[in-house]
Amino acid sequence: MERISAPSSLPNAWEYVKKLDEKAKIGAATAGTLGERIGLSTKYRTQSQAIQHGTKVILNGRWDSAVAQNSLSKFEKLNGLAKLATSGANAVTYEGLVQHIRAGNAINTFNWKGLIKSRGWHHVDHATCITQGTAGAIGKFVALNLAKAFIIYDAVKDAKTTFENEKKKGTNSVFSAFKAGFTAVKELAKSLVSWEMGALGAAVATVCFPGFGFLGMMAGGILFGGVAGFLLEKYAPSPVKQTVPVGNDQNPFV
Repeated sequence: MERISAPSSLPNAWEYVKKLDEKAKIGAATAGTLGERIGLSTKYRTQSQAIQHGTKVILNGRWDSAVAQNSLSKFEKLNGLAKLATSGANAVTYEGLVQHIRAGNAINTFNWKGLIKSRGWHHVDHATCITQGTAGAIGKFVALNLAKAFIIYDAVKDAKTTFENEKKKGTNSVFSAFKAGFTAVKELAKSLVSWEMGALGAAVATVCFPGFGFLGMMAGGILFGGVAGFLLEKYAPSPVKQTVPVGNDQNPFV
């Protein structure tokens, strides 16, 4: 006769179900929907453009802008770096990549190394463009570097969350700090990828739909950046602050 074991595993099963439910909630909170990610992309890009345009309007025609431009022109090394950054950023662009593909050329024949270098100079140009001293250049400097400051802030905040979660698990401080550092690098990399995908989307819209002008460029950047952000958050989610488990949860199996 087959023996019937006592249902001693039921409490463990209940704990397993709770863990699955918690993982599902965390996944939903971190990944979100594609629509939410595109909404965030719209918000960030619109804010950046508003800051850039607003700064330009405020500074345009002011006498102190010319004073600032004259002051910055005295730094020869900084101006030399600025010119190098501008030239490097425009050497190989995403627009050139899109045109290369549209012309039916093989992807492996494109100057990928040149594009990578150009994108690196592109980020340097965000800082050195201020040497131009114009209202538009200062607006660009403020908007883009403020965006990068928020990216760094979010990465540090997520690293802190990881550190606190690991400490709650009983992990020692050294390993917790190591995981926190890894989280910071991961979040910065995710933001950089989303940034670059947004730039690629803007280039695709500019080349393929030139009639839409600025709005088309914004739409392409929002779409590509939002999709990239959604996929990155889905497969490499940001850490969520873990609450201390409560010990008096009722177990219906007991």
